[in-house]
Amino acid sequence: MARIDGLTPAGDPVVMEVLPRRQKAGFADGRHWMLPIDKATGRIKFELGRKGRKFYVTKRPRNDPSGKGGYTKQDIATETGLPLATITDAWIIASTIYGRSADKPLEMDTGFAVWGAATNNISGTNSFKGDQLFLERGYNYRDGAWSNGMNYISRAASGEGPLHPILVSSYGVGAAPVIDRMVASFQNTTNANWFAFQDVDVDLVRFVSPFEVILSHVEARGPVASGASGTFSFEGGGHRTLYRCKSINASTEPIPGATVWSSPSSHVVGIYGSALKSLLVLETFVEQAGWRDGYNPNSDSTQFPMPHNQKSHGAYLQNDFHSVSIRRSMFTRSSSLGVQMRGGGTLEDTLLLDQNVVMNSLGRSKVNGVIDVSGSGNYPLVMGLVATSAAYKRSAAIEGGLDWGIDMWASFDGSIFNSILMHRADPNNATEIAAKPPSGEPAFKVETNGHDRSGLRIHNWYGPQNNAAQFGVSAVTLDAITIQRHAAAAMGVSSATIEQYCLWLRTLTPAQLQDRLAAVLEYFRTPWGLHIPRRVNASTCVFKPDPRCSGVLWAERANWSTHDTAGTIDGDSAELRGVAVRFGELTVSMAAVDGQGGSLELSSGKLTTASLSNLSQVKTILAGQIWIGAQTAVGSYIAESGRIAWTGGASGHNLTVDGQYPEVLLGPNHTIASGKVLDIRCGAQGAVGWDGTGTATLTIASGGTLRLRNYAGAYGARMSKLERFRSGALGDGETDPSVTVSLVLAAGSIVEVDTTGLTAGTYDLTGSGITVTNNGASLPAGVTVTGGKLVLTVS
Repeated sequence: MARIDGLTPAGDPVVMEVLPRRQKAGFADGRHWMLPIDKATGRIKFELGRKGRKFYVTKRPRNDPSGKGGYTKQDIATETGLPLATITDAWIIASTIYGRSADKPLEMDTGFAVWGAATNNISGTNSFKGDQLFLERGYNYRDGAWSNGMNYISRAASGEGPLHPILVSSYGVGAAPVIDRMVASFQNTTNANWFAFQDVDVDLVRFVSPFEVILSHVEARGPVASGASGTFSFEGGGHRTLYRCKSINASTEPIPGATVWSSPSSHVVGIYGSALKSLLVLETFVEQAGWRDGYNPNSDSTQFPMPHNQKSHGAYLQNDFHSVSIRRSMFTRSSSLGVQMRGGGTLEDTLLLDQNVVMNSLGRSKVNGVIDVSGSGNYPLVMGLVATSAAYKRSAAIEGGLDWGIDMWASFDGSIFNSILMHRADPNNATEIAAKPPSGEPAFKVETNGHDRSGLRIHNWYGPQNNAAQFGVSAVTLDAITIQRHAAAAMGVSSATIEQYCLWLRTLTPAQLQDRLAAVLEYFRTPWGLHIPRRVNASTCVFKPDPRCSGVLWAERANWSTHDTAGTIDGDSAELRGVAVRFGELTVSMAAVDGQGGSLELSSGKLTTASLSNLSQVKTILAGQIWIGAQTAVGSYIAESGRIAWTGGASGHNLTVDGQYPEVLLGPNHTIASGKVLDIRCGAQGAVGWDGTGTATLTIASGGTLRLRNYAGAYGARMSKLERFRSGALGDGETDPSVTVSLVLAAGSIVEVDTTGLTAGTYDLTGSGITVTNNGASLPAGVTVTGGKLVLTVS
């Protein structure tokens, strides 16, 4: 309707026809798990939360001249003068000195035992802590003794929640620490498992239980063990996120006893996904997946290294889950497909280089146990893609396609726009052209009529779909734009092959790879008129739903008037034009967000705004965060999970907190006005109240209501309360709050409690550091203001 309003003169009639969508799962919904990014470092900012602790482990010997070698239990006993028997895992866990800083780290085997004991929740005594393990850089930790054989994730471990996962990361300088393969499968899948890894290198990752994982700046380098499905393998449920990761040469050894390479039993991929809640791939590099140097294209004998085969891809995403988003990534020299998205999903601003088959996105899924039902998955959505070079890799081991383009044949609908497919072979290399005779497959394959493909630019590929003339671009101009020429210029050499370019890319940091991706996309887009120069100044960004994509996701560039996302530049302002917008993935700092009558849902990332206005509803789910300086005309807030935080005054809204994990920071001056309700039903892993220093006031005005309810969820029951708590988001994230809080119950205000399922006893509803003043509120039976506290007695 916002789009119609923008295009139709006032007073003109509007006819709307509502039809069922042709892909039953619609567009990928964008509800992923992602946490805020520190723009200075490009790393994710992981918070300890209320109960998280830091542990430091090293292989540096205790007698190292730096004085920062690792402590064994004997070292601790010697230094403290305590008996060795006293220095147990539990004693070290309780210590605030040993293993708690980079100055006094634990020796590897001691540290791993302590970490395992600290995070092992089989007994239920270590539940819901956002603990963090830091391994010193420059060392290989593969040989470390690990409790329960669970490879850095202790059996039954549970992070505090989506804002505060258990983290394995690194400290110090030098190369990232190398750890053994991450393989995790949990017997107790009812635990709330939230995990993250950042700045570590591994052989492979395989998670097969329904828990949530973020991997950031993790490099997985093949070869992997025989039978492994890939360097990053995700199965069995949960939200999975890759951010600025690398998969290098995902390949394998032969199956024991096999004399020939066979597929699928010997296929390996860069990224594998099956039966997940969602998959988000951001700014990730997948190079040479599914084959190894030195293979013999004329033999499938296992005497030679792993050859190309049709089942090994850069990404192999099954049809048994939806909500896949791949953005700003690079897939180079895969064995067969660059990306296979069998269930559909979103691919945006990505480079697919030198693939036997560029990609497919089929929009299929399982229905009543029947696989590959057309029209049942997500819409295939491809935006801003650049694909070049058909690899034409030959193989005697189930060869597959050699020069296929983009395939969407199984979906009933979808979009591909602002995308480029060009140069099946280098037009300036006669030898290469002769070595790649056309196989007969079209550049773009689709068997239904619903696809919007008008925005796919095709040049120098097989078949009649080449369309440079249609877009007014000279073939001569395009023939001068090749990946080989770009590679040579980027590397500062006179000439370069694709192989040399990809090997050079391997040496770059994730941040440098993003610079190279931006450069190669600009290089290919410019002659087609598709390059949008980077903005340098803050602007007013208007949300204009694009009918070719979801039309609701903040993270889709096509929905914005600036052709990039609002918040690309700190200080941007956003006008949402009455749309129900979904925010996620990004970390932005806005001057203002004006909903213009719309609504806002936040599922991940972090939106900070100095001003928020004209929204009917703001809702946080999963790990979505919004930080608000000032507000005008916001009808209601709902925190089911994630975080809502005010840094200035707030009034005039309803606030509902209802879930296991929500965090709400009420800020320095919060008022629940007449007719409005603060309704809290909050699990033990969430909190509502205050953090930090200074003073704060919450006023329940005359006619306003404070409602506190018992929460009885899957992970325990508790009576909701207002409290001071360490959010992990302020200051160093490790200091308990000292803020002094006043709760003022004005004359005529209303307090309500719902004690359903609550056992008999006395409950403090306001916690320490909060003083309650009752100026004549209506209190329910069992609730009193006693000694400056709001107290509930259940008999």
